[in-house]
Amino acid sequence: MSSFATMEFLLRNIEYSEHLTYLILGSLLVIMCLKQIYSYQFEEFLSVLTNGKYFILHNKGDKKNNLFNSLFYIFFAINISVFIYIALKSLKFDLKNSIELFAIIFIFINGYFISKYLIEKIIFEALDLNSGFENYNFQKLTCINFISLFIFLTNIVFLYISPNPSEIWIHTSIGIFFSLYLISVTIIILYNQKMFLKHWFYFILYLCALEIAPFLIGAVLIQTNL
Repeated sequence: MSSFATMEFLLRNIEYSEHLTYLILGSLLVIMCLKQIYSYQFEEFLSVLTNGKYFILHNKGDKKNNLFNSLFYIFFAINISVFIYIALKSLKFDLKNSIELFAIIFIFINGYFISKYLIEKIIFEALDLNSGFENYNFQKLTCINFISLFIFLTNIVFLYISPNPSEIWIHTSIGIFFSLYLISVTIIILYNQKMFLKHWFYFILYLCALEIAPFLIGAVLIQTNL
């Protein structure tokens, strides 16, 4: 009897829709494919924050144009959307568990990053820094993909190990992700400091408008319950 009660207690949380499980499994499949197809690049990718060798070796020719970063971005887009969905539910927003809601979040996330990419490209073209933009975009996408691994692990914890996380854990997770992003931006700036110092005024405007402002707007929207 006690064994049965224990098993019943350990049943997974059913408050979240099953489509989240399918999405997590799908993103896990993406990682497994990357590990199998690009095993050497994947191992170097894991040390990107402590070793600049990855930026040098894989930011050129065929290595830059392979599917590694594109597939990893899909992994990122899925997991950041899942995390936002979990966060909104945990912060007591009146949301329904539906794939339509997740689709809206997913489309919004991708629309934001695509729009940001196009704006950045226009800015760099206006400054006649097309080659610099390619390097910068590759490095930033690499760092974002790296952070997505932490988001994936957080989603696993919040869905299956500690479901219905408290607001403190949600805010802590957001703080960690934001800190990792700031570290990534700092690393990218150090790698491209000559280019940024040459156009420091435009770079400061870029940081304020496209890197800092979206986070501030998002924080305000969350605090005011959208």
